[in-house]
Amino acid sequence: MIQIGFCGGPERMAETAAAGFDYLELPLCQIAGLSDAEFEKTRAALQNAPIPTPSFNVCLPGTIALFGGENPEAELETYLEGAFARARLLGGRVVVFGSGRSRTRPEGMAYGDAFRQLIRETRLMGKIAEKNGLT
Repeated sequence: MIQIGFCGGPERMAETAAAGFDYLELPLCQIAGLSDAEFEKTRAALQNAPIPTPSFNVCLPGTIALFGGENPEAELETYLEGAFARARLLGGRVVVFGSGRSRTRPEGMAYGDAFRQLIRETRLMGKIAEKNGLT
């Protein structure tokens, strides 16, 4: 069975359901950036939603670069632990990587070095996603 979703924030739930979509795909970086109180309010609203939120897009905010920095893996791990836990709590099953700005190789960084670092970072993502029941 083919299902059709719409990408948008939680505030788009009513119109997405009314338009006949099967699910709402939320931006993970937006959900991760909510305060605990805002997240709980959003979670409560989505529990009674007419359609589910099984997938998330825009995994990483533009402020997290996968390349360079003092310790990008530590920052990434901290972010993903919280973001993926929230996705799970909202019924998430899939997270789309996307995040073009975050995965852009910096000028001057060798392609091979960037590729190896991207592999390390995506393996970390996979480990944390698996722990939260996400693909």
